[in-house]
Amino acid sequence: MLGLLPSLLLYKTPILYRNWFRELFGKLLASVACVVVLGAVALMNYQGLASLFRNHHEIRLMLVPSNFVGASLGYVGERVGSAAKPFRKIGEDATLDIAWQQRTRKSLTVLVVGESARAPNFGVLGYGRDTTPQLSKEKGLVSFTDVQSCGTETAVSVPCMFSGFTRKDYDASTAKNQESLLDVLQRAGLAVRWRDNQSGCKGTCDRVLFEDVSNLKDPALCADDECRDEVLLKGLDSFIDNLQQDTVLVLHQMGSHGPDYYKRYPQAYERFTLVCRSNALNQCSQDSIVNAYDNTLVYTDHVLASLIDILRSKQDKVDTAMLYLSDHGESLGEYNLFLHGTPYMLAPEQQKHVPLLAWFSDSYKASFGIDSDCLQKNRNQPLSQDNLFHSMLGLLQVHTALYKPQLDLFASCRPMLAAH
Repeated sequence: MLGLLPSLLLYKTPILYRNWFRELFGKLLASVACVVVLGAVALMNYQGLASLFRNHHEIRLMLVPSNFVGASLGYVGERVGSAAKPFRKIGEDATLDIAWQQRTRKSLTVLVVGESARAPNFGVLGYGRDTTPQLSKEKGLVSFTDVQSCGTETAVSVPCMFSGFTRKDYDASTAKNQESLLDVLQRAGLAVRWRDNQSGCKGTCDRVLFEDVSNLKDPALCADDECRDEVLLKGLDSFIDNLQQDTVLVLHQMGSHGPDYYKRYPQAYERFTLVCRSNALNQCSQDSIVNAYDNTLVYTDHVLASLIDILRSKQDKVDTAMLYLSDHGESLGEYNLFLHGTPYMLAPEQQKHVPLLAWFSDSYKASFGIDSDCLQKNRNQPLSQDNLFHSMLGLLQVHTALYKPQLDLFASCRPMLAAH
């Protein structure tokens, strides 16, 4: 009744086609018109749709025909593309500079990967609200004002920033089948550890020590199946006191992940009110969404300041440093866009302009030859996540043919290197 008879009726119905050119042109015209109408409808209700798709990822798997067309292409690409490529090692020539042999103390370099933090809302970067009350008082903190992300979503930005490719040259399948910055640092002789309070490292840390702290049963820091970012600092005091190797520690934050921003911070850090307490952003005013988002940055400010205070307290025993770089930004209603993930060419600046912060202990600056005054003078230079790979190699004095000094943001502020 529902299959054979309608099919028979359709089979018996005469269909008169125009010539192939007019027929094709008509269908293309109709398709373009449909896309335009759908796009207009989506933009008119983007606030609600953004929350819907973020909260219910399975919906994208129900959209016909994009679901099976996209899945088929992805499957073929995975089998023919990625699988056909042998896994590639990079930086096999990586070695530590001879200066490492002269150091009598261990070092700890902490790289914090932020989540959905946009530079325009950081107080230390000139935002009208003081969303960084503690960081603004941290002596020696360098905040870079003009930094662009590699992508507008974690799955692109994180692998890209650790890959060694520039955004222009980045290819996901190639990056997936080769080592990352962390592999090169580890091969050179540094201990590398990734501590995660998010959804993983997207393949970048697959061959280094990985610790998932997002599901710890800590009543003070964890509730409702997620943990606050302070959990990343749990046990750090003891970890530093017992440090046996020169170490690079990556901390991957939950940060400002939306749409339920109100869950990302404890009540004590709700500085701006009223706030949106729903993951359906279309049920909230833009002001309440911005308030909730800004409160996530107030809490990130506290986490980073607490980290710096711990590192500073250990500088008499260990050379300590911190870099903070967000993976991408966030839209909060500008151009009627919310959250992130807009295609890079179409994405507004708010999704691409990210904060980059650096802090070095006095002993670290002395051991690694960092001129923080020079960095302060250069804080307005245009930078991007392209710089991370080479800046980390240069900062940690790792010699490899992969290193490009022109992409090392610290290169001009290391007097020893300049003299050399």
